[in-house]
Amino acid sequence: MTNLTVFCAAVFGSLSALLMARIGFAAAGIVRLWHRDARLLAAAGAVLGLPAAAVFDTEAERCAWLLLATALAALARIDCRTYRLPDRLTLPLAALGLLVAAWRDPGSFAAAAAACVAFVVGWRLLDLLSPSAGLPGGDFKLLAAAAAWTGPHGAAAALVLACAAARSVAAIGRRGRKRRIPFGAYLAPAIILVSLTLPVVAALFPTLRLLG
Repeated sequence: MTNLTVFCAAVFGSLSALLMARIGFAAAGIVRLWHRDARLLAAAGAVLGLPAAAVFDTEAERCAWLLLATALAALARIDCRTYRLPDRLTLPLAALGLLVAAWRDPGSFAAAAAACVAFVVGWRLLDLLSPSAGLPGGDFKLLAAAAAWTGPHGAAAALVLACAAARSVAAIGRRGRKRRIPFGAYLAPAIILVSLTLPVVAALFPTLRLLG
């Protein structure tokens, strides 16, 4: 890892974060607020470039992961503001994840695609069985994207981490009243963490098949 690699990854991460935020904020109908968060998200994208340069060996892998991570950062911020995860980001993210899975390891593509379909179909079935529950479709679609990028095991790990974090924060901040939780704001960082650590774990323990 050279200084030039780190610099390029940071610049790409920053620009990618601005692009993802612009797309997501427009889809969520809050484009007027984009400029308020632009600097924060650009800085987050630059910071994400550091682990990308350290963990991934090729430019293609770094760029693909940074697109994922910056889109997730934008989604987390959007969910905090609107309690929504726009399809304009979640669905292309899932499609891109499947393309990356097919390119990186064709053997894992079937499992990733099946997990994507399972999350989306599961949400639709639950929504049909209990339409009054108001199930968050955006969260299920984000889980589908997680499965595309990290496989079913990675998506499950991200879900467990996000649930634990959301429950902990809710317990700490509880003051005698119920508050709506932007679950995507917990799920997105969990996916970033899992997607970043899976290659490290796979390198340390090559006999583990966590991505399939």
